Amino acid sequence: MEEGNLYQLFLNTKKALQGLDNISADGLCGVEKLESVIRKLGERGKSSEWVTGVINILMAFKSYLKDSYRLHVSTSSRCPNHCSTFALSDPSEPEFSEECDHYHDLVCNDCESLYHLESLMRNAFSDPEVVFYSNDEKEDKLHDVQVSLESIHAWKRHLLRAVHQDRARQEALDEVDSSKVFITQDFAMKFLPRRFKETQMEWFGKRGISWHISHCVRRTSSNECEVSVYSHLFRQSISQSSEVVAAVMFHTLQEEKTRHPEIKEAFYRSDCAGSYASGGLLVPIRHIGRLTGISIKRYDFSEPQAGTGPCDRSSAHQKSHVNRFLNEGNDVMTAEQVKRALESHGGVQKLSGPAKPVGSPEESGDEDRDCGLFSCPEPGCVKQYITMGRLEKHIAAEKHSLQDVSEPLGDKVIKKWAEQFQQVISENLSSQLKNKLSSLRLTEDLSVTTHQVLQKGWALKVPKRATRFPDKVRNYHQEKFDVGNATGHKADPLQVSIDMRCARDELGRRLFAASECLQTQQIRSFFSRLAAAQRKKVQSPANLIEDEVRDLESDTQAEQYETELQELREGIIAEVAEKHPICYERFNLCELSQQNKLKKFSIDMLVRICEHFELDIATVSRNRKEGFIHQLKELIESCSCNM
Repeated sequence: MEEGNLYQLFLNTKKALQGLDNISADGLCGVEKLESVIRKLGERGKSSEWVTGVINILMAFKSYLKDSYRLHVSTSSRCPNHCSTFALSDPSEPEFSEECDHYHDLVCNDCESLYHLESLMRNAFSDPEVVFYSNDEKEDKLHDVQVSLESIHAWKRHLLRAVHQDRARQEALDEVDSSKVFITQDFAMKFLPRRFKETQMEWFGKRGISWHISHCVRRTSSNECEVSVYSHLFRQSISQSSEVVAAVMFHTLQEEKTRHPEIKEAFYRSDCAGSYASGGLLVPIRHIGRLTGISIKRYDFSEPQAGTGPCDRSSAHQKSHVNRFLNEGNDVMTAEQVKRALESHGGVQKLSGPAKPVGSPEESGDEDRDCGLFSCPEPGCVKQYITMGRLEKHIAAEKHSLQDVSEPLGDKVIKKWAEQFQQVISENLSSQLKNKLSSLRLTEDLSVTTHQVLQKGWALKVPKRATRFPDKVRNYHQEKFDVGNATGHKADPLQVSIDMRCARDELGRRLFAASECLQTQQIRSFFSRLAAAQRKKVQSPANLIEDEVRDLESDTQAEQYETELQELREGIIAEVAEKHPICYERFNLCELSQQNKLKKFSIDMLVRICEHFELDIATVSRNRKEGFIHQLKELIESCSCNM
């Protein structure tokens, strides 16, 4: 680390985060799971030195992806891991492919460390010194390694695509002048209505207010960057369709043309949601431009969950003003009240009114210096500013100066050389220098000759094939869903995914192989489809009309209050007493007891069931089933079905 950066270090503490990028979060979870597998290999026979070394490789690669990888990506690089043209060219579609004008003959050691890690993990599982308790344990850990590596590779591909798509934004911003405007649009999270004094009954069952953000950037004739934000609030609940987005775009361009008649062209950017990336929006774009007098020259799509930051920051800023208005004793229940809250105290002044000028990031002066107190939070951006206001202007303009601030190789050599002369042992000085300098890698990171061969288009999204779950997998989750409906205790997808790994049949044999176990998101989607099918089957048109009428009646508040009290009573009773049916995994113990089928379980399976319900089996003989069955029957007698 450079000496100047040492003065910028602050005490960092871990903080809980929400709303993370799904792909990046899955990659980080994959790193944590790999680390746990590596430590488990250490418990099963690998040396502590091996465990420490492999974990260091894993952590170094994690830091590289988080901090430096995006800085190495470019449209023209001799390293195939960094060349976005090579990585995103589809070899099967000539229209979406481009040939590089250079050879890919360099290798990044940081990128190659992941493939080296894969090789180390494979060799560890085939090492005769590593002894697992059972084949099931080995199969589980191998499956964890495979899934974790896939999520890490997906994270790397996601970062490369995000950097490549961000260059389209930079190109559009470079073209912006007084006659052109760059607009980023996105739907914000729905605003939940709130009262200054809100009862418990009013707190439940809210319907959010839809909210759309359009973030506009243009340059004035004096080369100042001007930012304006349009927030569209909807009185009624709407679907986020392309028709709504087209209407918002039409109104936004109309307002921009009214305020700035000199604008002739617009560049748009949004995410890949269905309301944007669809023919329902792309077809009428030409007509919108003709009617408003602003031609839409280009429309770019960002990488999913990476590219609509200006809209997110703007919505967060606006919601803080709404909270301030609310805390002053006002209610915010409708779109009109939200608008009044935004305009209060001159906070977010007339979102469709005069824009706030922002200084150009290219202008010289004392705007940024080496001794700046405020550094840009964008990873890799080296901009520093003396005042917080200038930093906020820089973030709003999104003109970052990305550089790799890792320590140069020459500095490493000089420091290594200086370290030797600080030692006092004179007789061994020459030999130590020789050994140290021979072990020092004087070649650049991209000059390694052995590497993993990457294919053209390696960073493209891998299409997900629609595969039907095996019947036993479907039946298992259908039983879990049905038990949740019967008992009122809905199955948690995360817990179901964990239970699936441990599921056994009557003889204690494993029900599913590791490759057949579903991930949490797959189980959540499956349960969602089952619930939707159930609602569609139960709810008739007459019930729908009745529900709509009931929503309009004012006396439903008392009915809802009584319902909540009843649910609270039932919840307390459910916590105190065993509720029918008593189940273990997919087995209904109440039903099996009535049919006298508990004796079909093996002794090992009966022990598992008794331990799950924390029954006292310390004095029960492990050679006979009767003692375990007796304990289970006593438990079943306390069920509500026997009361």
